[in-house]
Order: sequence, then structure tokens, then C-alpha cells
Amino acid sequence: MILIKKNHWLTFSIIKRKEWVQESQFLSGAHDSQIALWDVSKPSTPIQLFKSHNGIINDLSHNANATSIFGSVANDYTAQIQDTRSSLEDEPAIQIRYSHHQNSILFHPDIPTLVATGGKDNIVSLYDLRNTNEPVRKFFGHVDSVVGIKWDNIYDPSSLISWGLDNRVIIWDLNQLDEPFTYPTNDANETNSRRKAKQAEDPCLKFVHGGHTNRINDIDIHPKLKNVFITAGDDHLLEIWKPKTIIVEDDDQEEKKKKLETKKMPIMNKKMMKKLKRTPKMTLPVGIKMATPKMKRTKMLK
Repeated sequence: MILIKKNHWLTFSIIKRKEWVQESQFLSGAHDSQIALWDVSKPSTPIQLFKSHNGIINDLSHNANATSIFGSVANDYTAQIQDTRSSLEDEPAIQIRYSHHQNSILFHPDIPTLVATGGKDNIVSLYDLRNTNEPVRKFFGHVDSVVGIKWDNIYDPSSLISWGLDNRVIIWDLNQLDEPFTYPTNDANETNSRRKAKQAEDPCLKFVHGGHTNRINDIDIHPKLKNVFITAGDDHLLEIWKPKTIIVEDDDQEEKKKKLETKKMPIMNKKMMKKLKRTPKMTLPVGIKMATPKMKRTKMLK
């Protein structure tokens, strides 16, 4: 066992997050707002300290494709990208400001410039580090704080999974990013049903799992069975589940179906014919005559 006992551990601060960087190195973030880089061969002193945050460190993520880069989020309304090659411990390489605290951050497993965050604004945000002025995309679907995000790095890296205090797990499909989508508004006059309708229109929203009755704490993906997930929550439940696929017809298919049904419909039914026969007088255009129906004569019974 290795005991770490200096700096933010000296203040008896709770170490909230840790992240392995290499086989013998890892990062830790604590309630004292500091992030430390450690080597297990020298547990008495951290290799490097990062002091650019001003709040509790909520999450850390190491960039697997750029080993000197890691990201962090804290209770100071920021997400920060740090470079371990830098000598500036009080200044991040990149800083993104939010209107709410962020709870989670995660780099894409294959694309080094792509990073996702989730926070108390109920939103999952996707950023390209080459331009962090605006997110590449925001994902609306949660109705309470997002507490965790995970990429499907086993089967489909284009799938992003998020979960939160609303007892939901949502799977987002990044293959649909090019599809048009309008962000929902914060109009106070808008009803909840209208907001839900707008959220459902997001082409990236692939699946929502709502089986838990309390907050979800973690999720994992089965290493051999595709699309099989396990979740754990504060409802004392472990749930193993698989998303259900529903085939939805697009507008073109529905229009073709309507036209086909129209062709099959009879021009007039029997009730309509009887009604027309009872009509006393009908005004017809000039030159058009109505044919007089031939009535069958019946023999009178004696």
C-alpha cells in the first residue's frame, strides 16, 4: 500500500477524483481546488501541482491521444485544459466558462481535440479544443443535473452516454450531428409538454433509459455483448438492460403510404349514392345533361 500524505492531503481535504496517466502516474483532484500529478515510485511528493481552479474539483479526464494533456471541471463555473509540459501552475492552457457548475468531463477515445462536459445546467456540451468560443453541440434531454458521461469506446465511439439526478440514462448518436436542430428556448410561457416535444426532435437523441427510481451513480458497457449496459443507483438497484430499437417511418414514406391509401379508397359509397338520388334538383353546367336512370318495371300482383 502507498500512502500519500502531502499538500492537499495535509489539509485533510477529500480527494474526490483520480485518473491514471501512465502505468505509474496518476492525477488527483480534491476539495482544496488543487490537482496533483503523482508517480507511485515517489509517493511523498507530487511531480506537479496545478492551482488554477477556485472550487472543489469534480472530475478529471486524461487525453489518451495526447499524453501531456488533461481536462478538469470544478465548482468555479469552469472547465480547464492543462498541459503537464507547462511550468505555469496557476494558468490553464484553455479555460471554458459556464453559467453553472460542471460535474463531469471526458475526452473522446479517438479524437484528441474532442471533449464533452455535463453539469448542473442539465446540458451535455461537446467542444472542439481548436475553437472553444462556442460548443460544437449542446444536448438537451435531462431535466436535472448531469452527473456523469461516458463514451462507448468498445463498440461505437460515436455514441455518448450521459446520466444524472433525473434517474435517466441517455444515449446520444454523434453520427446525426449534421442534421438540423434548434435548441429549446427558456420561454417561461412554454409548457413542459412543449419543451419535451422539442427535446424529442433532437436527431442525436438515440435512447432514454428510465428504469431507476432514484439518481444513477454509474454505468458500464458489457465487454462482449453489444448494446448491453449495467447501471447502479441510489434506489439500491443494479439494472442490466439493452436499448430497444423502434423503426420510425420518415416523412417521404408516410406521404407515399397516404397516396396509396387514397388510390384504394372508393369514389362514392352506397350511402352517398342514395343521398344524391334523393336530391330534388341539381344545377349542371351548360351542355351537360344528367342521364335519367332506368327504372325496372315490376308486375302488379293480382
